[in-house]
Amino acid sequence: MIEDHLNRIWITTSSFGVFCFNPSTNELVNYSHEEGNPKSLPENHVFSVFEDHLGKIWAGTQSLGLCHLDEENGPGNVFEM
Repeated sequence: MIEDHLNRIWITTSSFGVFCFNPSTNELVNYSHEEGNPKSLPENHVFSVFEDHLGKIWAGTQSLGLCHLDEENGPGNVFEM
């Protein structure tokens, strides 16, 4: 779990992907795997989350690699590396 530069809280789960909570709006967004959607997380087993020096959020999955959560294109748009 981390707090990013916008004060949002990012929570990883072992079954439901990643949640982002914005305390200023009380909005909770879920990034998760959607079968057949190549822009969703590759799997829901996410064990790490990181904000880089550019403010981009990255999620580390159990067995399918590191993913960039692309917030500019909306929830669910994730790019596997």
